[in-house]
Amino acid sequence: MRRLSLVVALMAAMVVVTGVPLTASAAAPRRLALGVSMPDNRDLATLDAFTASVGGRVPAIWSLWSDWGGSGAAFPDLALMNGIRQRGAVPMFFWQPVDPTDLDDPRFTYATIIAGDHDEYIRQWAKDAKAFGGTVLLKFAHEMNAPWFPWGIGRFDNTASGFKRAWRHIHDIIRGPGGEGALNVKMVWAPYSPCGGCATYQSIWPGGKYVEYAGFSAFDWGGSRAMVTVFKSSYNAIRLITHKPIIVGETGTAQGPGDKARWIKLGYPAVYNAYPAIAAVVYFNFAPYGQPDWRLEPPASALVAYAAMLARPRYQGRIAP
Repeated sequence: MRRLSLVVALMAAMVVVTGVPLTASAAAPRRLALGVSMPDNRDLATLDAFTASVGGRVPAIWSLWSDWGGSGAAFPDLALMNGIRQRGAVPMFFWQPVDPTDLDDPRFTYATIIAGDHDEYIRQWAKDAKAFGGTVLLKFAHEMNAPWFPWGIGRFDNTASGFKRAWRHIHDIIRGPGGEGALNVKMVWAPYSPCGGCATYQSIWPGGKYVEYAGFSAFDWGGSRAMVTVFKSSYNAIRLITHKPIIVGETGTAQGPGDKARWIKLGYPAVYNAYPAIAAVVYFNFAPYGQPDWRLEPPASALVAYAAMLARPRYQGRIAP
């Protein structure tokens, strides 16, 4: 009896570490949560159509975009948020400190965040998120280690130390004892895969007490690297600085029609086996201007392969509420 109690306790601890709830018995295997990012992501019909296209399996994570200086800056209305939650998905925000109509506007630098210029906005967003009550994944300034976004290290007066201070300031307002106490908001630290000219992961890590999930973006740009290879450098770099559960916030492949399905079919099992700290993988189901067509369809075979992954219990994980 004592041994059984110990096993149950150990499995309960695994829930905290992985961030994915155990839904069967104490001996249930680890499950990977699969999410998706789509255009028209604030339209529930888009979520429903995608769900139908993969055999009725609702994605574990549904991405939303929010620009601090844009029309979608405020926390979304409860009809949308409750609709996502009622379907069984968890929303993940790409929370971007930028005015999308003027990418050279310096109003949203890390220095202005640290100075408190945006405290009122951050507090209201946190209050609204808390009132919603469901789990919210919040990716502030994703890919901040790279230079291509206005919030990147090296843009304006943004520095690695400034990013860390800004992140901690935001985290304290949202979740801290002196803040709004929106503990349902889980902050996801999400740099780009290590690259030339990018800040190191170590230099931009805010500290474990300020991060609920670590994460990263990584793509198969050349159409020749397996998913497990694409993730390797990011995974290893994160594991050197933290044991937080990991969410791969963006991934996709540029492989051609004959190979995209194979990339998916072989990729998820390889990642599941090689990287036990990964709790979730979110596929970037977009065809952005000037980039490869990352979408799961076309070809139809890739979407079929993805649906086959979702039909397997080990890829039916969910983010803990």
